[in-house]
Amino acid sequence: MLFGKLVFIIKTERIIGIIRRILRRVYLRTHVYRVKLKHVAPVTCDERLKLTEMDHRLFQCMIQTYSDEILPEKQEKLAERLKKETKERVYVVMDTAEQILGYYCLAFRETYDESMEYLVPDEVGNVFLFDGYTFKQHRNRGAQKYATQALLTLGKKKGCDTASTMVDEGNRFSEKSIRRYGFRRYQTIHHIDLRFKKINMVRSWEDDVLKEESRD
Repeated sequence: MLFGKLVFIIKTERIIGIIRRILRRVYLRTHVYRVKLKHVAPVTCDERLKLTEMDHRLFQCMIQTYSDEILPEKQEKLAERLKKETKERVYVVMDTAEQILGYYCLAFRETYDESMEYLVPDEVGNVFLFDGYTFKQHRNRGAQKYATQALLTLGKKKGCDTASTMVDEGNRFSEKSIRRYGFRRYQTIHHIDLRFKKINMVRSWEDDVLKEESRD
């Protein structure tokens, strides 16, 4: 199992991916971006694509088609989000041939980021976009752009005033992408893992205050 995961990471992320993952176990810096939904334009009409909430049938179809891109633990997380009582929702973008181009997640209440062991707070009137992935063979077809616009429009229809998302330090592509939709940085989270103690320090760019949250 462990060897298979190692081979998968090397195949998809190469050796640099292994190094980054090792460093991430000790220190990780993530930026939180937010946008006011009243400034977001409605989703662009694209008859080639549609956003659909994932159900068990679509989930099984996606796993069978893209098993080489979705690790077992990711499959478990996505399956958990399909339960009715969960606070998180999973959506897929599909084309006219009913192919799934990628999956994208939303949370209308607090959600737990396992990679940082950080509880994303439940903010009134805010929708949180996270864990989006476009499958390799469908990239550069507009799926990511369509998904972002559609999810922001959905949040607006649900009565939310703002939307937020998190981008790891150094992920220039994602940072550039979300800025196109009006997202601006408003927090930075410093995650330090000392093994015997985990520390999250949150800096708000609005009040320039560094808040520390530690967990033994």
